[in-house]
Amino acid sequence: MMNRWIPYFALFFAIALVSCGDPPTDPPGTDAGSDAGATSADAGDAGGTGFDAGSPDEPCDPGEVRFVTCGRCGGARQECGAEGRWGTPGACSGEGVCIAGEPETENTLLCGERTRRCTEDCDWGEWRVVVPDGECMAGETSRDLAGCGPSEVEERTCQADCTWTAPVCVDACGGVRRTSPADAEEICIPAGLFNRGLSPPDDYYVGSSPMAEVYVSAYYIDRFPVTNQRYQACIDAGGCPPIVGSTGASRLANPDLARNPVREVPFESAVAFCMWDGGRRVPTEAEWEKAARGPAPREVVYPWGDDSRCELYINCGQSGELRDVDAHPLGASYYGVERLVGGGLQWVSDYWSEAYYLLPESRTDPTGPATVNFRVRRGWQHSSSIDRVRFPVFYRYRFGWSTAASFTTIRCARGAT
Repeated sequence: MMNRWIPYFALFFAIALVSCGDPPTDPPGTDAGSDAGATSADAGDAGGTGFDAGSPDEPCDPGEVRFVTCGRCGGARQECGAEGRWGTPGACSGEGVCIAGEPETENTLLCGERTRRCTEDCDWGEWRVVVPDGECMAGETSRDLAGCGPSEVEERTCQADCTWTAPVCVDACGGVRRTSPADAEEICIPAGLFNRGLSPPDDYYVGSSPMAEVYVSAYYIDRFPVTNQRYQACIDAGGCPPIVGSTGASRLANPDLARNPVREVPFESAVAFCMWDGGRRVPTEAEWEKAARGPAPREVVYPWGDDSRCELYINCGQSGELRDVDAHPLGASYYGVERLVGGGLQWVSDYWSEAYYLLPESRTDPTGPATVNFRVRRGWQHSSSIDRVRFPVFYRYRFGWSTAASFTTIRCARGAT
């Protein structure tokens, strides 16, 4: 049994003799069982300094093992051959990431510059700023709702030197709104929340509760109701049917009322006009109310605010009279949309349901319930013989299919591009 341990004892004694100098500690990752005759990777390929193995003619004891430095602070196993000379070191392992003393410089995404240097342990040191970062990333665009009009956003663009351009006010809907012909102007309504409905509930305003924040995507809507002359142009072009109601037809034919809101328009005719007039559509009920109330947290009763004195905003005590579409500029909403109240009843695309506001799906780009027996109209035509406005922006009017379209007009919308 004793003879079995003699070779191991001899190997241990040989290693102990080598350790009289610097201890040949295995570097991390070194495989002590690797082939002593294996050819090492050229440390110079990795930017290193080769092997520090001393003279290859240095005598050694056969079987003796030592470790030599190589590459980037790495280590390799070297064994003494039978002829008493050191063999080729094995694979270099445990290397660092860089060459000691080597510098590295790079540009940052914000037009800055920084540098660092490789330490004696072949690991990168801390970055040091040479050129500070700029304000922004080249090509980046910044948008801010503050600082511009209700239908605009403040936009800046980051230049090649990572500095912002001067802010400019641009259309918040991202497209090009229509500004002509006369009375055909569009208004951009930015995406976001608005407060829809009424709280607490009121039996007079059936189906208008509860109040809730509702998200509506960006869209364009007519600044004014459609005029007699605009609807007549659609008839002349073959895009719209004639007005059937006697009052609406006589007003349509009166040149003095050319800029009055068109009246007695059935829903199908409203759809036809909006399609003819630029491939647009009738607005949803939520789009109409947001255009009237403005963004959250506003909770106004009327488009212009909470003042119920009708002489400033609509036609007081003038039954049946609507006047030109721009006759009441003080009645404009937060966004600048005019005659939402006092400009005639206005079609929206939704069907009516008393319980619709209770549904969770009614709070993100709502389009109304499935088919029912009633449609919705919004707004109001006049104040008859009273001196106070009675018709708030959350008032929902339900009408059956057979109900006449008296005082009913059109306002078109389209989604933002």
